[in-house]
Amino acid sequence: MCGFCGYFDPGANADAARARIARMTDTLAARGPDAAGVYVADDIALGHRRLSILDLSPSGAQPMLLPSAQLAISYNGEAYNFADLRRELEAAGHAFRGRSDTEVILHAYAQWGLDGLRGAARRAANEPAGPDRMRWPPLGRPAT
Repeated sequence: MCGFCGYFDPGANADAARARIARMTDTLAARGPDAAGVYVADDIALGHRRLSILDLSPSGAQPMLLPSAQLAISYNGEAYNFADLRRELEAAGHAFRGRSDTEVILHAYAQWGLDGLRGAARRAANEPAGPDRMRWPPLGRPAT
């Protein structure tokens, strides 16, 4: 199972944010032994440890970016209908680099917003970071 982390920090120094998210990501090594990645932009930092299952190539690496829509995602889970969604998105003109369900979720959000997402993917895109009544873990915690 992959692991991801992130935080929002208005006004953070980019170099300090990159070092902080890298340290956070390193603590998740057991959850994702295949690869690690970080993304820092503006006020947000995302980290990901990858356990490669669906797309074993580097094109499935996360955090994953869709620069044309100014979107980034770090995701853990599986979109069971991603093949159907992918065909629909390709018919709408979307081009994919790899074969991961994560990339499909990213394009679906770019195409349809929250209306194109269901289940955990919709919840993750729509909820603020932090623990909740469903006992989902927080997106990230401040470094101490």
